[in-house]
Amino acid sequence: KLIRLKFEIAEQKGKHGELQFDWQKLNSEKHSIHSEIVEAEKECASIRDETDQIRVEQTRRKQRLDQLVADNLPERRAADEVQDEHDKTQSELQATKEEIQNVKAAGEKLHKTIEDLKEHAAEISSERVKISAQSDEVKSEIETLKKEIVAMRSSVQNTKEKSDQYETDLIEARKENVLLAKQNDVLESKIAAREEYLEKHK
Repeated sequence: KLIRLKFEIAEQKGKHGELQFDWQKLNSEKHSIHSEIVEAEKECASIRDETDQIRVEQTRRKQRLDQLVADNLPERRAADEVQDEHDKTQSELQATKEEIQNVKAAGEKLHKTIEDLKEHAAEISSERVKISAQSDEVKSEIETLKKEIVAMRSSVQNTKEKSDQYETDLIEARKENVLLAKQNDVLESKIAAREEYLEKHK
């Protein structure tokens, strides 16, 4: 137990030494940090002084700028008027450009329409040529048909005339046949009478 106790005491002394060393180290770091803080405060004070000087300078410059603005106010107003006029002119120019573009687009559309109409007119002209050629063919066919009709009418007329002549000849032939039949009857009657006479005078 005594040995163990001595060992614990020695261990505590060792820890105490370590703590003493850590405390000295921390104390040294504290002084170092304090020195840095003092330097930082000095720098902050210097920066504040510079900031104050800058603010004073800014105030002075702002006052000078305000004075310049006040002195240049008429020129500024004139410049604003010129700028407004420029903006108005630019707006009118843009509107004119847009109108020109619209007119150009309308012109291109009209040109395309004209080209389409020309093409359509060419097609119509070609169609008319075809129709004219077909019309000439039809006219020729009609003339041919008229001639054929005239020829057919002439043939029909000739046939009718021949038929009429045939009918006339047939009537004449029938009349002649009747006359011949009558003459034949007379001759047969004469022959019969002569035969009868001859029979009586045998």
